[in-house]
Amino acid sequence: MTGCSAARPAPGPTAGRAACCCSRACPPALRRGRAARYAASRNRYVRFQSLMVRLAADPSTALRLMAEYPDPFSACEVGEIMAVLRRGMLPIAYEPLIGSPSRNLRIVGLNIVRQFGIEEAERLLLRIVSGDENPELVREALYTLCALRRPLTRRAVSGRLSAMSPAERKALLRYVVAEGYSPGPLRRLLDERERPYCESLVQTYKRSLA
Repeated sequence: MTGCSAARPAPGPTAGRAACCCSRACPPALRRGRAARYAASRNRYVRFQSLMVRLAADPSTALRLMAEYPDPFSACEVGEIMAVLRRGMLPIAYEPLIGSPSRNLRIVGLNIVRQFGIEEAERLLLRIVSGDENPELVREALYTLCALRRPLTRRAVSGRLSAMSPAERKALLRYVVAEGYSPGPLRRLLDERERPYCESLVQTYKRSLA
């Protein structure tokens, strides 16, 4: 298969390979048109690769295309988008993403803040934690605050923690300890049953680093 003329819609993974071929071999305008053929494929991988080809062909359409994407981005898909961002191919500001009504755009915005260590986003993160009704976005905002090493003793954070299920609290606690938070301030966020677990986690990570 060579050039653009060989790229034709086909079922299954073949369509994904054809879309990738378009990405390498075609001028941007033709690339967008050919990749768009695969946007409605029944194969999720093909749909997502169609999106990535179109993002690379015209970064100015990134916000619209990601907002229109029919599936919630998986963690792996967000990882692919972040890899493109790190290469400088998608110059996107995080604030419009986090403030968007689109779930996908907000998830990408939170990942931008987390991976690029944007501490100035703390105000927006706390706003999500304290007032957003989407549990997934609240959880992502909490993990992002942890990744930025921001204080977790604020009322907005402690209030959300108290409303989380025991399993969610344990998962977050493991992440917090792995990020190197001091156990002292953490004790104020935990009840009597959780403090021994926190102490054991701290000791485990200390031993693994020794």
